Amino acid sequence: MTRHIRLREYDPNLEVKARPTDEYLATCDQSLQDKEYIFRTDENGFIRTGLSDNHVDSRLILHLGDSVVENYWVEEHDRSSAALERYLRNNGVHASVLNAGKTGTTTVQSLNYLINKCMNLSLSGVIITTSIMDDMVYYDNGSLWVEIVEHNSSFTQTRYPRPKVELDDRIRALGLLHAICQECSLPFWVTTWGFDARAPCCAGLKLSGDAARQWLDRMTQANEATRQFAKLRGCGLIDLAQCLCGRDELFYDGLHPNALGCAAVGEATGKILVEHFRPKTTSFSHTFRRVFNRLVHKKE
Repeated sequence: MTRHIRLREYDPNLEVKARPTDEYLATCDQSLQDKEYIFRTDENGFIRTGLSDNHVDSRLILHLGDSVVENYWVEEHDRSSAALERYLRNNGVHASVLNAGKTGTTTVQSLNYLINKCMNLSLSGVIITTSIMDDMVYYDNGSLWVEIVEHNSSFTQTRYPRPKVELDDRIRALGLLHAICQECSLPFWVTTWGFDARAPCCAGLKLSGDAARQWLDRMTQANEATRQFAKLRGCGLIDLAQCLCGRDELFYDGLHPNALGCAAVGEATGKILVEHFRPKTTSFSHTFRRVFNRLVHKKE
């Protein structure tokens, strides 16, 4: 039995020029332009933000996820990772965002990525945005726990049956991610995701009728499950669905954010992170009032 871990990652120092196909463009609105896009990665395979690569004395924020984090068809400086990085720096948090998004990534694959690639980094926080690919893998493969061991005949025999679809698999995988971050004293945020009615028709799904309605219902349920997970586990929640859902102008196909959508994601995420990382200060008036009350009680 051959064992190996497949990380869904990009090669280091990659530079690709690509143009969306006519078939892909047919499922999108005009906010995705028919032009050449440049896609670059840094020396570690993280997607470049187009901002300074100087990580010295900078907080490192790792953003795990699939194509909605990757932003392949968005200009480098307009991607959500770049928008988040700008927002943080403009609001007093010197940080660099490591974009680990890649099309097709599931929560389990993000778990592998964190353990086997990122544990030697001086991270200041971890964000994960998944659910779309988790849903697709459930219904295509029967479980999230696939492609960990290379397929061979011994795993197709009846004594090693394929696991049944378990919608709790994603919650278990998030729980493992959270446990790792807790063990390493790393802040951990889960996010929901937004969409509009066009989403089931996008190039990656191509659903219609009952299948489309069922997908929309499942995504709504996944968002609610994410909120409940954050509440029960006590980890951070970035509720992107609140600022994205139903806003057609933020997507080029109902699911993937355009430049406007990436800016909205960067701002919504940035507000949560700034609140967490900004030094907590006590106002002068509050301090004065506390000292004054103490003196008054002492005299009494």
